[in-house]
Amino acid sequence: MALNTEKDVALVCTGTTLADEQQVKAIQRMCQSYGLQGVYQHDTYQGLPATQRAEILLGYLLNDNIGTIWSLRGGEGSADLLPYLQAYDSALKQTTPKVLIGFSDFTPLLVYFADRYQWPCVHGPGLLQIVENKIDPASIERSFDYLLRDKAIVIDDLAPLNTAAKDNTTIKATITGGNLSLVHLSLKDSWEIQTAGKIVLIEEVAERPHKVSRTLKHLQRIGFFTDAKTIIFGDVFANTWGADAAEQAKTREALQRALVQFAQGLAMPVLQTARVGHGTQNCPISFSTQATLQTGVGGHLTVPALAF
Repeated sequence: MALNTEKDVALVCTGTTLADEQQVKAIQRMCQSYGLQGVYQHDTYQGLPATQRAEILLGYLLNDNIGTIWSLRGGEGSADLLPYLQAYDSALKQTTPKVLIGFSDFTPLLVYFADRYQWPCVHGPGLLQIVENKIDPASIERSFDYLLRDKAIVIDDLAPLNTAAKDNTTIKATITGGNLSLVHLSLKDSWEIQTAGKIVLIEEVAERPHKVSRTLKHLQRIGFFTDAKTIIFGDVFANTWGADAAEQAKTREALQRALVQFAQGLAMPVLQTARVGHGTQNCPISFSTQATLQTGVGGHLTVPALAF
């Protein structure tokens, strides 16, 4: 089901803000060009305490005139809102579900609302990524085709990272996950990611190889992936660490080695795509609809239109 263009789109910064209100207005104009009416408050361009950011977000969550809540950017601080939102658990269970869209620091809210309330949540580009052309035109087109025209997302650049991923297998499951640092942060928190029976999506940005490897190994040791159906790595190379091109190339090689070494120790299929994350591609991936993953030759992931 496509976004309801008769209802407003709340433009939010649940963590880090934009530089100024003019950036927000540019995003609002871009939304209008797609037939979407964006509304915003000062959380988008003024640094506010978590209590105030939570109050603004809660106002949108409980407002029946709002159909979609779309994050403008990542950063830091979104998870801090959850303790305040939990006090309104009963009201949130009764209100009309909204579509939540974003990624990176917005991951905690996506996971929490998808798991606790079964709201339609989409791991997809922040609006600042779109308006500043930080992702390629194909990703922008795919995003609006998916959100406004009910076109399924097909990720067909999947590369197998272990033997199991080379076998011809069909897996049907919902998707969860997000930024690796935040996936790790979710442990023992109210939004701890539940991976059992799911496709786990992981992306990362500006992280050193040894830290990526260390985090993955810790998650594996504590059984985080044990009951998952499969793991798909998105982009982990964006903003690669290094003082020059040569150092950055070495970092990318080391990151790839870390993923392969991790994958080869698992019995489940582990695959990789460049089409999700902080790089120049970032396609929307629903956390609320059952996806179909085909491994082996011609492997691909199909994410059907939103259902809500």
